[in-house]
Amino acid sequence: MELKSFTSDKELANAFLRFPYDLYKDDSNYIPPIERAQRQLLDSRSRAHIDSGTLCRHFLLYSSGEILGRVSAFFNPQLRTADDRPVGAVGLFECRNDYSAAEILLRNACQWLKNQFGLARIWGPLNGSIWNGYRFMTRGFDSTLFVGEPYNPPYYPLLFERFGFHVLQEWDSLFVSGVERLETLLPRGAERLKILKDNGYRFENFDPLQRPGQIETLRKVLLSSYRGFVGFTPVSSARFLAIFETMETLLDPNLFLLVYNPNDLPVGFAVAFPDYPRALRAMNGKCGIIANLAYLFHRERRPRLNFYIGGVTPETEKEAVGLGRAGFYFIVKKALEKGYDEIMLTLRVKGNKAHALAGRCGISPQHEYALYEFNYEN
Repeated sequence: MELKSFTSDKELANAFLRFPYDLYKDDSNYIPPIERAQRQLLDSRSRAHIDSGTLCRHFLLYSSGEILGRVSAFFNPQLRTADDRPVGAVGLFECRNDYSAAEILLRNACQWLKNQFGLARIWGPLNGSIWNGYRFMTRGFDSTLFVGEPYNPPYYPLLFERFGFHVLQEWDSLFVSGVERLETLLPRGAERLKILKDNGYRFENFDPLQRPGQIETLRKVLLSSYRGFVGFTPVSSARFLAIFETMETLLDPNLFLLVYNPNDLPVGFAVAFPDYPRALRAMNGKCGIIANLAYLFHRERRPRLNFYIGGVTPETEKEAVGLGRAGFYFIVKKALEKGYDEIMLTLRVKGNKAHALAGRCGISPQHEYALYEFNYEN
């Protein structure tokens, strides 16, 4: 086996980006990521990394001229543990089902982080920050993916665990079909929404005429709501705008919610998107006119709705006013009015309050995911 590593090398970068197309060529479930965005993750000077000062090194493993696997090591100075210790990250991991190959890749990536930056703890898979993609899927491989979902061969978690990684945090997703079943999730939501409105809370949809201000408001309330989550790092206005723009074509203003308290301060948000996995798969990771036409031609006529993200600021959460339940009701009710009959509640941290609501309705998660940690001190 021959290991090649690089920081900036056009030929190796091209090989690095081509490898997944070979690995997943027979997997009809795989959605190729947009190549332009992936290429940015290989460059420490790109907008994906420059705000955080992230440095990276990439590794390719060959055997008889063929690639067996790849991985990247990332040092993001903003990535830290709950006790404020720096953490390294390994991501963009793809590998044949060969532990000897995975061991070489992971050992070299982890050692680079340890030797260059003195890092004892390493998280993965994590592409430098959670804003760039992270987590393995651990359950749900036999059903259709949704856009933005982590996806990998089922053996990836086993390769990490055999190397010495252990589960740090878990998430799940559940899919709810049928109007009657969806309505079982709504009790008390309407009542809570009315009470909050009567008390001076404002529930506003996205207004394209106020786009810059509303995107910045979303960024601020999101940063406040997610502060303290595993892997969370700040994100600049410019970087957040770039992330938002990748999803903006899917945006339905009626399914984008910002909530303001009686003092006119933003305190909560929720965003749902129609899900077009077949259309994104048809783009084959490309941009441009041909890719856009492929997207439009293959776009699902009756998409599922992805309840993608929501949050409440810590101060409002402590007040226990039921804002999360009211916001959930607001979005689901709007979705039902628009004719959606399947809603996905996606990428939820295991153990959060949303689990209790679904559990009481007899609805169990169908997909699960995990982020792992390797610790040189153990």
